[in-house]
Amino acid sequence: MNSPDSKKKEAISRVLTYFKDSYDIHSRSLGIILNLIHIAKDTRDLVQGAQKIVDCLSLELGFENTSILRYDSSDDSLKLLAAKGLLDHFDVGSSIEYNRDLKFKRDEGIAWKVFDSKEPIFIEDTNDTHVPLLDGINAVNIRSLACLPIGELGVLNLSNSVPRSFNVRERQDLVIITQVIANFLESIDLKGKPILSHLHVQKLIETKTKEISNSKKELQDALKILDGIIRGVPQGLALLNPAGRIYSVNEALIILTNSTAKGLIDQPFERLLHRQCDVQAIRAAIKDGRMTEINAGILRAFDGELIPVDIFYHPFHLEDHCIVGMIIFHDLRGQKKRLEEMVQIEKMKALGLMAQGVAHDFNNILAMIMGNVEILMEEIDNSDHLKRLERIKTAVSDGSHIVKRLNAYVGKKYPQPETKVDDLRQLVEQVIEFVSPRIKECVERIGIPIEIRKNIEDVGQILISPEDLKEILANLIFNAIDAMPKGGIITISARRESGQAIIEVEDTGIGIPEEERDKIFDPFYTTKGVKSSGLGLFVIQGLLKQIGGRVWFESEVGKGARFVIELPIFQSKKCEANCKNSDSESEVNVPRLRVLVVDDEFIIVELLTMLLEKMGHFAKGITDPGEVKRVIEQEEFDLVLTDLGMPGMSGFDVASMVKKKDPKVKVVLITGWGAEYEEKDLKDKGIDGLLSKPFKSKDLQAILKRLF
Repeated sequence: MNSPDSKKKEAISRVLTYFKDSYDIHSRSLGIILNLIHIAKDTRDLVQGAQKIVDCLSLELGFENTSILRYDSSDDSLKLLAAKGLLDHFDVGSSIEYNRDLKFKRDEGIAWKVFDSKEPIFIEDTNDTHVPLLDGINAVNIRSLACLPIGELGVLNLSNSVPRSFNVRERQDLVIITQVIANFLESIDLKGKPILSHLHVQKLIETKTKEISNSKKELQDALKILDGIIRGVPQGLALLNPAGRIYSVNEALIILTNSTAKGLIDQPFERLLHRQCDVQAIRAAIKDGRMTEINAGILRAFDGELIPVDIFYHPFHLEDHCIVGMIIFHDLRGQKKRLEEMVQIEKMKALGLMAQGVAHDFNNILAMIMGNVEILMEEIDNSDHLKRLERIKTAVSDGSHIVKRLNAYVGKKYPQPETKVDDLRQLVEQVIEFVSPRIKECVERIGIPIEIRKNIEDVGQILISPEDLKEILANLIFNAIDAMPKGGIITISARRESGQAIIEVEDTGIGIPEEERDKIFDPFYTTKGVKSSGLGLFVIQGLLKQIGGRVWFESEVGKGARFVIELPIFQSKKCEANCKNSDSESEVNVPRLRVLVVDDEFIIVELLTMLLEKMGHFAKGITDPGEVKRVIEQEEFDLVLTDLGMPGMSGFDVASMVKKKDPKVKVVLITGWGAEYEEKDLKDKGIDGLLSKPFKSKDLQAILKRLF
């Protein structure tokens, strides 16, 4: 029989393994999304972009075959757009020959089912689930498959020749990655469209110019048409003569170059190009009589401004004519800004969706830590150990608060603070204690002296949750430490001014350069390299804005920086008799209950059954959702605690089975998505109570008291 210590060690080992698995899956997915961002930013052609995407996915995800099917409205079919085999990345002398003409007619195969329903399909073993194949893909031996919708564009196929399981976290991340791919392929498609309009312009000019040569009678009318075409093109356009000089220009080019028609005509085309490599590319295209495209070139305006442009040269195939071709300049200033904004939006959307999954998994980890800490606190008498365990409980509570705020990244309303800071001096001491290991590292390991000074006046009650203010101050102190590579002094001060609490964090570091000051509150902007996410100041600014506060800074290069936080002070004079700590409540007395615990995470089942047994109840745990129906039908229970999201079954499904057998049995939903359901009445779904992760034993006791 295992001893209590060995059981605790096993529980801790499972928690660490669970955390590592979750971290590995999410960090891999985030890395893939960052790679996709670079692909979308640097690619103009849709086919090329799709191929780069499958190249990335096949290597990063480790599937033997990766392909994208694109919907073609001309014949209502799904056609192969790009494909890659895992072996293609390695020189092993073996690869798959894909049928590039592969086409699925409507309602053929799983791909159409996924495209129509916009719901992914995961098949872990085709021996258990039949997969219909077309003749063109019989050469690919498929034993496991993931097929996911790419918006209105098509579907993504991932397959292996051996069975493969897809856990909940991996399925969630694959859906997120596919949503990002859909947005990026749409943006790539949009970027590639200007060249099509240029080809139409080229054909029109060639046609009208030939008409001019063949019909003197229609000369004047044709010239008017030609002039109208040139003037109507929204991009800057210049017609070139055989010597490479400008023959004619449109109004858009005049505005773009800040010049005049007279100033442009008869100028060599080289006058407009800033880079020599662009000049050489256009010269070669003129000589060879071919079209060329220069992405992200630079136009030199007549006032010296350097303008980012895409440059297109189109030759004219005319005999004995004074025009040999045209150059089109597509101004990227507006488009570049829109693309940067779009990429930023996609970054935030991807981060938000990923944060949602991370928050759920992290809540499971916090729940396990909180439960075990509370059990240990009941078994330990050593005051020093109890003090350390209490600090762990506080850290878990702070972590839980941060996880709730992650929901802000996916559009959920950030909750107004229900608590306030009563003692700022005490909170600052807690923050200093929290950052002290970092300061100790600087002093002992790196040899950098760091001193923290305090000047905290009484400012009254501040309307912000203590967890948020601790996070803000810790972020600013860490930034100050990073800004003092040779050591220095950090001063934390607070005062009351014009009915607001003013808190300042000042350092004697290197200061903030002028060119960085407009960017430091931007998301993902960092000067610290890969060790920083670039989200610290962005999160601080957004958090303060939500509660009616603000942050700003002053800095002088070489002398340091001072960050100032302005926070509202609590003004209410209402009695707070009802705001007593729930810890003061009397002991909960409920009858001995038979409880069924259902959760696909063993660590949560183990924790809840342990807590329930310590309260004197009988508890049975199930981690396999497939066993739930049999146990509910064969055994009697007073209460069922069930997780919300499980493979093949939801907590609502469990509640429906329980209520169908006996409506008197109580059902409590345990979930890491508690913030999403806290304000909803779930009785119509068979739910009598909600237990949000991470939970404390007193939270469980409170629910039992209310229900029984």
